[in-house]
Amino acid sequence: MKRKEAYMDDLRPIVYLVGIGMGGEDQLTGRAMDCLEAAQVVMGADRMLDSVSAYTDKKRVFSAYKPSEMVQWLGSFRWDEAALVLSGDTGFYSGARGLLDKLSSVEVEVLPGISSIQYFCAKLRRSWEDVRAVSLHGRDCDLVGEVRRNAAVFALVGGSDGVGRALGRL
Repeated sequence: MKRKEAYMDDLRPIVYLVGIGMGGEDQLTGRAMDCLEAAQVVMGADRMLDSVSAYTDKKRVFSAYKPSEMVQWLGSFRWDEAALVLSGDTGFYSGARGLLDKLSSVEVEVLPGISSIQYFCAKLRRSWEDVRAVSLHGRDCDLVGEVRRNAAVFALVGGSDGVGRALGRL
């Protein structure tokens, strides 16, 4: 058994990449809530931080969208546990992908959230295993072609006019 002091020397800071679903507290997983509670610092875009405000009281909070700004901020002081909140699911068109390389000097745990495709298919009482998922959020996508080739298409949109633009394409 290691001495307590030796064990403490082996510890590295950890960043939790927390998927927050579509933003309601009822969409946070239990693990996400535990990590948000434990974190001394919480960061993310304003909309995501607003969604987890119940977990940020008396903590350092940094509003940022760019991974480089978050990494620079984390390097400016000591911390043990940090939470970086991301919309939706960390594996479904998420900023988590780009963050993993930038956070290579610390331990990272990725916590998936409830993705919008899971949520909406559940509301429709439909399986999503044969639904084609595409993103129109900052990406090029032939939406008309996708609809022609697939029986069911889920299009992730962004911005206040995202749905209107998608419907205009169709």
